Amino acid sequence: MNPNQSCILISQVWLTKERYLFKEMLEVSTKLCRRLNPTSFIILSGSGTPPSENTLKFCDKVIWQSENTEFPGNGFPEMIYRGLTFAKNNDFKYIFKFRGDAIIYRPEIYHYCLDILNEEKKSLLITQESTFDNWLGDMVLFGNVSMLQKLFDPIKWTKASNISGNEVLGKRFNQVFKVNPSTDWISALRTNCSFRDVPDFKWVDLRYNYESIRGKVDLLCLDYEEQRNFYWGRKHLIHLFDSNNDLIFNKINWIRDWIYEYSFYQKSNKYINLKSKFRKFFLLQFNFFLIKSRIVDKFIYLKKYKFVFFLVKKIKDFIIYKKLNFRNFK
Repeated sequence: MNPNQSCILISQVWLTKERYLFKEMLEVSTKLCRRLNPTSFIILSGSGTPPSENTLKFCDKVIWQSENTEFPGNGFPEMIYRGLTFAKNNDFKYIFKFRGDAIIYRPEIYHYCLDILNEEKKSLLITQESTFDNWLGDMVLFGNVSMLQKLFDPIKWTKASNISGNEVLGKRFNQVFKVNPSTDWISALRTNCSFRDVPDFKWVDLRYNYESIRGKVDLLCLDYEEQRNFYWGRKHLIHLFDSNNDLIFNKINWIRDWIYEYSFYQKSNKYINLKSKFRKFFLLQFNFFLIKSRIVDKFIYLKKYKFVFFLVKKIKDFIIYKKLNFRNFK
């Protein structure tokens, strides 16, 4: 085992008989990870029912527990820590970590991330969904193995089913880097971290898109325009980017203030910084429409009104993805 070899950790994976599609997703994720990173050492750390034989073949090391003992949504620190510990014990210095229900389509992702940290002289590469109020995104990360071990130390992790892993990881960042969360959070992030948005990783979300891209994941390697339709957050209109990877729209969130690359580096953004009163009015109305449409979604499966709500939902989707498509805001 070469400690200078690039290392990738696939984690936050728990499989059950009921979650059989996630077993398929994991196989697709590891297959593409191996294809796009042929020389990397791939570690898979998960729990639950066993992964497929193909999944095992795509990985160099599998760390698997038969039962999941952690709260979904709370970050899976024990699972991640087991993978990081193996990497540390085998002298890997840096590691790229992502979820097993995603595909990172950027080839040689380890070297891409390492070049960013070296150029900017930082220790951690972060992305969505980090916020200006002490959330640190836990789904995709790159950094020093020892430092990530400290961040995901399960003994110091706040474990609860109602606390997001992003929130706890933010707290751990403050503790590890001795940050005053009320005054120094964003300056500490800028001092110690680099930031890139979802499109830079070519991060496709399988959880909410698997039925749509099932059977054509290989083709998405070559079709960038189609690929970006399935980037993380796009399905629910949380984070939308144009073909140049500039943020063009983010769903108004009444609780969280998302960080993006342009705001992290304090750059201008031709869409978000637009002073148009019409645009601001439109986005407010559009978000109000989305909130109301979620009510429709809740009743979509009521048999009595199934056809009516089906039409309403299709009209809503048509407006969102076809007519508007956010390409008029240039």
